[in-house]
Amino acid sequence: MSPTAWTDDRLDDFARSVQREFDLVHAEIGDLRADNASLRGEFAGLRGEFAGLRGEMTAGFAELRGEIAAVNERVTTILLGLCVALVGVVGAMAVAVAF
Repeated sequence: MSPTAWTDDRLDDFARSVQREFDLVHAEIGDLRADNASLRGEFAGLRGEFAGLRGEMTAGFAELRGEIAAVNERVTTILLGLCVALVGVVGAMAVAVAF
């Protein structure tokens, strides 16, 4: 194989080819930067939506805690009533058996 001589024309062609490739790379970097800016805007919108959702969930959980507390109070009241009734029944049986 004989070495290929680098003539001025070949060097100029190579330089133009390299320049075209760099121009393509720069154009793609510009496109990526635009896409990145667009994504940042979308992420900012998502942050706002998540903040709103967090507020709704906090309010919903507070309401749920209130409902659970109310149910707990009702169940406790019913159980206390049953205990009083059971004590009354046991007392009545004790009196009935004693006499």
